[in-house]
Amino acid sequence: MASGPAVFSAVIVDINEDTGKAESIQRLQLTHP
Repeated sequence: MASGPAVFSAVIVDINEDTGKAESIQRLQLTHP
């Protein structure tokens, strides 16, 4: 995973161990320097 002062987009893939289902959440994150 890359961490930087300016992150435009972040893709989070969450795997639920209870249901065994993978949920991918794509969120747009805007940060100003």
